[in-house]
Amino acid sequence: MKIAIIIGDITNSAGTERAVTNLANSMCTFHSYDVTIISTGNNFKDPAYALHTDVKLVFLNYRAFSKYGLFSRFFVYVKLILSVRKIIKSENYNFVLGTTHAFNMLLPIITAKAKTRSVGCEHMSYDATPAISKSLRTLMYRFLDSVVVLTNADKMRFDKHHKNVWVIPNSISFLPKKPANLTSKTMLAVGRLTRQKGFDILLDICKPVFEKYPDWKLNIFGDGEDKEDLVNKALRLGINKNVNFLASTSKIQEEFLASSIYLLSSRWEGLPMVLLETMATGLPPVSFDCPNGPADVITDGIDGYIVPMNNHELFVKKVGLLIENKKLRNEMGLNAREKVQKYTQVNIASKWAYFFENSLK
Repeated sequence: MKIAIIIGDITNSAGTERAVTNLANSMCTFHSYDVTIISTGNNFKDPAYALHTDVKLVFLNYRAFSKYGLFSRFFVYVKLILSVRKIIKSENYNFVLGTTHAFNMLLPIITAKAKTRSVGCEHMSYDATPAISKSLRTLMYRFLDSVVVLTNADKMRFDKHHKNVWVIPNSISFLPKKPANLTSKTMLAVGRLTRQKGFDILLDICKPVFEKYPDWKLNIFGDGEDKEDLVNKALRLGINKNVNFLASTSKIQEEFLASSIYLLSSRWEGLPMVLLETMATGLPPVSFDCPNGPADVITDGIDGYIVPMNNHELFVKKVGLLIENKKLRNEMGLNAREKVQKYTQVNIASKWAYFFENSLK
């Protein structure tokens, strides 16, 4: 089986890049597939996450499309389509997978008259796209052979526009032999410092938390354009001594193991990789019930807490319950670790293998 995966820039260290790396590695490890990652851009760095030695990597070295003017962008897209089409036709892949709605919409053109199957993979929730993109997506996705989404909620939305929609979640990146001991007075949050992740909301939530529990701290790992604004907001709220803004790290597993509570304040998600990873380390999460993903993973009150969007008071209350009760943290953490066993790479790889063998029957 020959598989190609198209992604914007595999050298970035975000959730989609982590998910694609896990997928490519697991398909080589557990099923001996011939896998190629086609990265349309490159920051002239190595891939952010280690790839299996059998995974092939092709860089096209296009700059981010946002750096081009509207008129120039059209010609760049045409050049990109032709470049990828040439690779696809020469290699005779069985399946070509897109990883964003932008690439997914191009797949019918890229694979036209080629003996390959086009698969649009969604890594964000259905509504996390601009209105014009939704309209184009509805039009172009009809020409895809299959659509793969992360959650059942998104499947219900895509079922309206496509007859061959499958749910395959992301896999966890690691499963430590021992869980976190949950003794440190440290909370953790991880993600791009952008509006999507809701760290501005999280700072508001943490103000009353730190007023009641001043010996606790929050470590936020990530980079992004909102960093300066977030640092200044923490200063204005008077919680800057409790909040640490730290750069993205390849050793995030160690940070999970050194923490006691995970906080997820996103405005929207797909199926957040970081949530699976934190639960794999036995860290109990408190998360907004954002669309979509957290509610697919967390069973409220059993392996974490799900809080209705924008209910800051309840979010603060749930964090306080975990801070005050180490036994509760341990119970939820162990339940969380048990929950994510079904997201191991071998289990998710088997779902993909089943999809490749049966999606077009």
